[in-house]
Amino acid sequence: MTGFDLGEALDRLDADLAGAPAAARHLLRALGSGSIGPPGACRPDRAEAARIEDLEDGLRTRYGAEFADPGWHGPTSFQRLVWQDTQTAATFARSGAVRALLRRRADGSEPVLAPGMTLSRALIGGLARNRPSYLLSACPNWRSRPALLPFDRLEDMAVGDRLQHAPYMVEAERLDAARALARCVVACSWGEEEGAGAGIEDGEAEAGFGRALRSASTAAVLSALERLCTPRIAARLMTGADNPSVTLPRMNGQCLEVMAEYNDLVAACGGDHARALGYGLVSHALDAKHLIAVLAAASAGPTAAGATGGTAHAHARDSVQRLLRGAAQGTLGAQAGALMRARLQQGLFLLWQDRKDLGLPQADLEDALALPVGKPL
Repeated sequence: MTGFDLGEALDRLDADLAGAPAAARHLLRALGSGSIGPPGACRPDRAEAARIEDLEDGLRTRYGAEFADPGWHGPTSFQRLVWQDTQTAATFARSGAVRALLRRRADGSEPVLAPGMTLSRALIGGLARNRPSYLLSACPNWRSRPALLPFDRLEDMAVGDRLQHAPYMVEAERLDAARALARCVVACSWGEEEGAGAGIEDGEAEAGFGRALRSASTAAVLSALERLCTPRIAARLMTGADNPSVTLPRMNGQCLEVMAEYNDLVAACGGDHARALGYGLVSHALDAKHLIAVLAAASAGPTAAGATGGTAHAHARDSVQRLLRGAAQGTLGAQAGALMRARLQQGLFLLWQDRKDLGLPQADLEDALALPVGKPL
């Protein structure tokens, strides 16, 4: 898109919604405790409820095959799917629609879209767990192969035969719609003043860490991840997913299987890294947790569990390193660099969110980004 600076747009989105993840977590806690929010914030609205039901029917029509395959599409994939859906953004462009959704969840009438996943859980949980830039820039991990290459060696990924012919490309209009949606969620959490809950929990510190991520160069973010992503830290992060496929060896192997084909895919895309990254299979293999797994395995040396695999995996590890270095050095192109930056930032954000469970001191995160330890972020 002419004149569209994706990196600037993603940074602006994260800046505008700096308190949104903390607000979404606050809202989830309120729902769990039976106190949805400020008095009167969730009055039922039959018209809004009907629009939500229409949306759910549309989501089932468009993504029914994905909803039926939870072993492949985990919670993060479902969350990105919902946030990137244009009908979802249009439905929840008003706070009243979010309130109607919350009422349905509170009274137990919300239907299940996929095992363990409802619309509210995807919508609010997605914002609670992810940076907005990541929700909108990483394609859901569709279980399909790009039509350009056979990807014959995908054993651990267990990818199906369906072909995805068009890569996902981020558009300015999609980011604007998501911004409006997120603000409606925030308004239903804190009340009409979006900043009212900034002091709850560690929201202020998280917003500050977000500012540090936005101001740090891609090279600095990558360096911080390389420093922090030890096998111990990565294994603990993967274990939290409670999924047998989400382990350090499996995640590392899944990434490397796809990356063994990456250079050929880029060539088939005319050298355009952004198009190659837009394919769901590649986007899945290079999501934040997969990158953490690869970096952790690399830090343990070539004989680490899951890091072996002969010539193909050695070639794949080189491909990952070239891609990461290209993002850090600005040689991938502006769009591809922005897409990789969002993934790397999300990796550090996950470490920040889970730092207590990971046994990762906040000072280590601050120091990794060259922040003054012990001072406000």
